[in-house]
Amino acid sequence: MNAFSSLVVLQNPQREEFADALGILQDHSHVEIVSQLSEGKISSGENLSPDFILLCQEHPNEFSKNEIESWRQELPLARWAILYGSWCEGELRTGHPPEGISRWPWYEGKPRLEMIFQGWQRNQITELDRPVTETPLEKSLLYQSFQYRNFGDWAILHDQGVQNNWLVACCRQEKISAISFANKDSQDFETWLKSRATPPGILWDTDRFDERSFERLKDWLSLTTEQRLIVLSHFPRWQDRERIRDFPNASLLGKPFALDLLFHCMSRPVYSNPIS
Repeated sequence: MNAFSSLVVLQNPQREEFADALGILQDHSHVEIVSQLSEGKISSGENLSPDFILLCQEHPNEFSKNEIESWRQELPLARWAILYGSWCEGELRTGHPPEGISRWPWYEGKPRLEMIFQGWQRNQITELDRPVTETPLEKSLLYQSFQYRNFGDWAILHDQGVQNNWLVACCRQEKISAISFANKDSQDFETWLKSRATPPGILWDTDRFDERSFERLKDWLSLTTEQRLIVLSHFPRWQDRERIRDFPNASLLGKPFALDLLFHCMSRPVYSNPIS
């Protein structure tokens, strides 16, 4: 992958939302960062022939369709994706995003790129290799099974008064050992957690991820540095990502979410040292 080159269009290099995704790109490819698309050319990057172009979008309509289409005609084989920030969450309803380009919210950038580079290493077809005209239904037909992964045991915590049985069923379809607890049954969950020979993963399905609701979860996470955590929350913010940064095996995903992305996060290697 050393010969793979990526071009990142980022107006504000200090924008924290895009940092995790940029880190993955820099680990797997040569990365050139420029500030804007202009008249079908990329400023300061006219001589580049990138394999992948990532547009980091802070605001709706930041990149015009005409600019993107002009550059796509110059590099028809380049792969494209848009990584958008929190201010662009409603663009599919109120704006006119470019067609035929993968769009990822900022919190999906890192796991999406991990999946893509891992897929290439396994000679698999990835999201970036599929036809630009592909529909969401067609994408679902190419779902890659994760049954070859090592997941371990998982507990699913749900904020509501009922257990999250549908998510348990999805996990078991992939041969993942999972059990569901409602937050009102926290004593049962704690008893189960302490009975595990190896630290299980915690999948927290929450409607509101704030400091107050996170306090009790931190007590459970403090039992071991190898505790895995995935937070599923509506409209995650960068502050939410910062809350879990001290836990080296934590991931943050928004709802709704894609199951293949969730299973990828559940199968990540376990690290013992905190994230710097």
